[in-house]
Amino acid sequence: MYHKSHAANSGLLSYGINTKPDPIEVSPKQGNPSLTSLVVTVSNNTMDPIYCNKIVFSFPVGDLAQDLASTSNGILVSADPSSKWNFAMTADGVFTATPKKPEDNLITTDGISFNIFNIQANKQVGVFTFNATETSSNDNIHFGQKSNDFELGKFPYGFYVNHFAASAPMVKNGEQVTLTWAGSDLAKYTMFFDTAAVEVTNVRSWLSEKLRHT
Repeated sequence: MYHKSHAANSGLLSYGINTKPDPIEVSPKQGNPSLTSLVVTVSNNTMDPIYCNKIVFSFPVGDLAQDLASTSNGILVSADPSSKWNFAMTADGVFTATPKKPEDNLITTDGISFNIFNIQANKQVGVFTFNATETSSNDNIHFGQKSNDFELGKFPYGFYVNHFAASAPMVKNGEQVTLTWAGSDLAKYTMFFDTAAVEVTNVRSWLSEKLRHT
């Protein structure tokens, strides 16, 4: 239930990003910082082989809303399969993956998982950009850098949304449905339907307009 969008993609490979916890929570004003992890799955979603000599992941470090981590200290990483890929933090907020052997750069049906964890989230709610820049090729001869940007949200400390449900799984054209949910009080809520939107921050139950579309 958190904001995640694919802002831009010029890469040959496909990326899936999960966060732990989901959603990311900022650190409290007082006390121990909130720790988060980014788990990035990389795969070849085509029928043709893709060769990749390097992937560089990065996110901004600082205390602003558009930064993720307050510091790079303590961040840990891992790769799976670790027998084929090296993975290390190479600068503040920058993490580089490279194949261990020249032949390990071939990506076909097997995916790769990269875990960046023990990240100390900063205290500012906002959206940050996670970047993945791959050095890839279709022929293992001509390589180029291709960039992928993903926007991920940081939510208030203690934020949650769950138990979202409808009073009926299906209604006829022109009928209404009541939506209910549970959520923390430290956020604003907006319900989107068709081309319209309505603010529902102060309620946890909403009777829809007369529905005309799926």
